[in-house]
Amino acid sequence: MAKRRTPDIDNRSVAPTEQISIAALNDLEDITHWLGTFRVRLAASRDAERSGVAVTVDQLEARYKQRRAELA
Repeated sequence: MAKRRTPDIDNRSVAPTEQISIAALNDLEDITHWLGTFRVRLAASRDAERSGVAVTVDQLEARYKQRRAELA
């Protein structure tokens, strides 16, 4: 059986927490990374977790729009 290659690890590959500092995210790449991560978490979340994850997704989307406007 062939051995699977593990993905390269970077500083963003840690398990996300809902305590990320959204206001401190300034780079659009970082914002979109976390937004994608939390959208996946939202899709896979249980009912009890869904509202908290949804709030984080909404905050990240708002931050993304704000940063895009600032950079335009």
